[in-house]
Amino acid sequence: MEASLYRELKSDRGVEAQGFLVVVVAALAGELPGHLPVQMGVLAARIGWALSVWSLLDLAVYWVGTHFLGGDATYWEVLRCLGFAYAPAALVGLAFVPVAGQALAVGSSIWSFLATVLAVREALGVPTMRAVGTTIAGLAIVLLVSFSLSDHGLSISGGQG
Repeated sequence: MEASLYRELKSDRGVEAQGFLVVVVAALAGELPGHLPVQMGVLAARIGWALSVWSLLDLAVYWVGTHFLGGDATYWEVLRCLGFAYAPAALVGLAFVPVAGQALAVGSSIWSFLATVLAVREALGVPTMRAVGTTIAGLAIVLLVSFSLSDHGLSISGGQG
C-alpha cells in the first residue's frame, strides 16, 4: 500500500479496465472457497454484486468527499483508485486453508479497508481522518441501499433477496 500508487492511478485515464479486473478477480477469489465446484450463476451474481458495490461505493465516496469534506476529484478519479483498493480482498479466496484461512480472510478484510482509506485520501486529496470518515460514510450508504433493496425483495447482486 503506497500512496504514490494511488496518486498515479488518479491521473492515469487508461486504468479503468484494470481496476474493473481487480474487482472481478477479488469477487471470484472470494467465491471459490464456499462453492467448489463453482456454479456459473453463483459466480455471475458475485461479480455483479462486486461491481455494483464498487460503483455505488465510488459514487457515495465521491459525493460525500466532494460535497461535504472538501475533496477535489472527479467520479472517474475516485473509481480508478477504489478499484485497485479491492486487491487485498482476493486473499479471502484462501479462507478454505485449515487454521490460517480464517485469519487470512479477516486480515484481508482489514487490509482492504485500509487500502480503501488510502485510495480515498489520495483520490480526494483530503487528510487521513477525513478519508476514514468518507470511507465509513460511503460504506454506510452502500449498506443502507443494500438493506433497502433486500427489504423490497431485491438485492444489490440483482437476484431475489
